[in-house]
Amino acid sequence: TPTYIPPHQYFELNYCKLPEGIYKEYRDTDRRTHTFFWGNYLNNKVLGVLVGKQRRRGLTTSAIAINLNMMTHPINTGKKAGIQSKNDKDCKNDVFNPLTDVLLGLPTYFQPIRKGTDRPEEKIEFFEPAGRRTKNKQTNFQSIALNNTIDYRATLNKAYDGSKLLFYHLNEAGKIKPKMESDLNGIWNTVKEC
Repeated sequence: TPTYIPPHQYFELNYCKLPEGIYKEYRDTDRRTHTFFWGNYLNNKVLGVLVGKQRRRGLTTSAIAINLNMMTHPINTGKKAGIQSKNDKDCKNDVFNPLTDVLLGLPTYFQPIRKGTDRPEEKIEFFEPAGRRTKNKQTNFQSIALNNTIDYRATLNKAYDGSKLLFYHLNEAGKIKPKMESDLNGIWNTVKEC
């Protein structure tokens, strides 16, 4: 049966390898979730989506695919994406590192120009790598870099204060333990302005 598959799910199913080295299988529940995300993205009156779900559903993987599809798409230039999680360690280990793995596993034609190391530790920058220019060898070229950045920040209310974000992923939001400078309401009040 011909079935509409939203752009981010198509990207996820065809190009985003799971840590086991395989691709995610098609599930109609994922298609409906992706369709919901896509519709909300196109609606400029929606500030975000909060999803409650059962464990091991694969929504972190889907969020990684959406993040990468948006930030590596040539239509989006000069943009920023941010990631936070229930705590700083899980943000790096459960979201940023897997996102880096998926990025490095993309086909070469989906690999944007990147500066920095092969395996970034704190942020991914889709910028032209710095080149050495000498007095006699000035280079003049038009960069085709996207000039986008994906980073993660501490689970603090004001971590993304002042940032303009194209995409924001707060992983495991229901598990954030309120403390002096970190609570879900405080984080959201900062990020929704971004």
